[in-house]
Amino acid sequence: MRITDAIDKMLIRIESTAKTIKEDEFPIYGDVNSGKWYTSSDGYWSDGFWVGLLWLAYYRTGEEKFLKWAENWLDKLRNRIMLPTVFRGFIFYYGAAIADILFNHDTARRIAVEGGKNLAKQYDSKLKIIPLNKLEIAFLNSISINEVNFVETNIDGVIASTLLAYTSKITGEESLMEIAENHAIQHVTFCINKDGSVTQSVRLDNEGRVIKRFNHMGLNESSIWARGQAWAMLNYALLSFYDREFLSVSRLTSEWWIKNVPKDYIAYWDFNDKTIKDTSATAIAASSLLKLSYWEFTKNTIESLVENYLINSKIPGALTNGCYFKKRELGVNSELIWGDYFLFESLLKLEGKLDKFI
Repeated sequence: MRITDAIDKMLIRIESTAKTIKEDEFPIYGDVNSGKWYTSSDGYWSDGFWVGLLWLAYYRTGEEKFLKWAENWLDKLRNRIMLPTVFRGFIFYYGAAIADILFNHDTARRIAVEGGKNLAKQYDSKLKIIPLNKLEIAFLNSISINEVNFVETNIDGVIASTLLAYTSKITGEESLMEIAENHAIQHVTFCINKDGSVTQSVRLDNEGRVIKRFNHMGLNESSIWARGQAWAMLNYALLSFYDREFLSVSRLTSEWWIKNVPKDYIAYWDFNDKTIKDTSATAIAASSLLKLSYWEFTKNTIESLVENYLINSKIPGALTNGCYFKKRELGVNSELIWGDYFLFESLLKLEGKLDKFI
């Protein structure tokens, strides 16, 4: 596998992105023909992955330009600290906490901890989860906010548990770890099926009774949305670093992936719809599988991603064929910032240059 070539190409893409987008913009998905990024500036769930890519680029190269860019975009995350969303887990774990883990970066640590503490305030002690907010529920269900008279949560949001566990470790506040564990345990009950497959979402009444289990973003309510499966694998693998009790959940969901992914190792956007690939879900899964030491399977997965969707892409260093939101035809057959992040992280691990658990 051409690991070094792949890393070099991705570094080119990271640098060109930093020089192209505005300093208050965060890339979300990119056009694989023009290289143009569609960005956010007012707070989006994926913002942390761009900053995380810059931290990893600095870790790999030691070049000050990547550190300067990382610190610049880190500073822009401060206005997300009070953002009322469970997805602050993604924003502040990948945007800030990994810089503390990799470099003992004081500012990043302070921002990550502040993000984690404020995230904990969103915890519903009765339901023992950090639910989606009403705007998120309305968007995902294509309804008005006035129609939201129920609670919803999904497997994606279990990343909150990792940020809270990290924050608990840094601060010594045991209550944060309790919230992290409760949130993660509830989602095992809600979303993890006995065979290891994952149902993305659950709707509850205000008393916490399950109304239905379904997928916000999958083909239908009973299908297996690939990125949901991958998020479960990753979120429980990350959390197992802080609480080994969750390792079995990550292994169960990972074994399901291994048994059901196509022979070319690249998942379709939904396991029940063999039409469009999603390299971003596959990259997330690869990152998780590396954490669990499924070395041979992961090497084959990364090689397929690199050889078929990266090395020969029209835009140097862009991971093509990501699928963001198929139901809305949003970011389909696109470069996705989280796909780039998880592929780059996995390549550094395979290269042997990234030996810390992130």
